[in-house]
Amino acid sequence: MDRLGRTVVAERAAAAGTGAKPKPGRPRKRPDTLPGDRGHDHDTYRRVVRARGVKPVIARRGA
Repeated sequence: MDRLGRTVVAERAAAAGTGAKPKPGRPRKRPDTLPGDRGHDHDTYRRVVRARGVKPVIARRGA
């Protein structure tokens, strides 16, 4: 999968609301955080997820 395809996948995951634990009350449409692995440690992915109001939790490469 090329870099553009992965960006689209990250954007769709952030929009879909995957990765959040349910809380009491009205369900959220977006999660608070979106976990990812080191393969997604790129500013493009982080920017896309942050633009949707979701905090990316992605391990840095080389850490």
